[in-house]
Amino acid sequence: MQSKAHVRNEALAFRASLEPREVAERSRIAFTQLQNTVDWPNIHSLHVYPSRHDWHELDTAPLLDFVRQNHAHIRIEQPEPKATTPLPDTVFDLIIVPVVAYDSHNYRLGIGSGWYDKFLATQPNALSVGLAFKETHKTSLPKEQHDIPLTKIIAV
Repeated sequence: MQSKAHVRNEALAFRASLEPREVAERSRIAFTQLQNTVDWPNIHSLHVYPSRHDWHELDTAPLLDFVRQNHAHIRIEQPEPKATTPLPDTVFDLIIVPVVAYDSHNYRLGIGSGWYDKFLATQPNALSVGLAFKETHKTSLPKEQHDIPLTKIIAV
């Protein structure tokens, strides 16, 4: 099995090869799927990653706009998930997670700081949804004891 670093580098190289218009179109598709997946009236707290265009991540801005315009009751938090960022105290109903690569069991690889695994371990009842490019799918990823699978992965 390939190492996490190898899979991560492969997936990041794929993302870097995408044109901005392709990322934008796939982001739109991912947002539509997410919009239709979540029971929005029952969501009261949302944690969503701040997407980075320079990393060719799927864009979360349309999701934020949608929630602010249509579900003002939802509390939104969007901290920068760096290794040094403290974990939030809030209990979230929905957590949107960036995905570099993923497998058939909803495990994910991120950038590699481990922040999301620590965070997800504190949120056992949250609906955790990863946004991924379908080309970064692997049948299985190397796993460590602290890795937490997501509830769902939307791959476009």
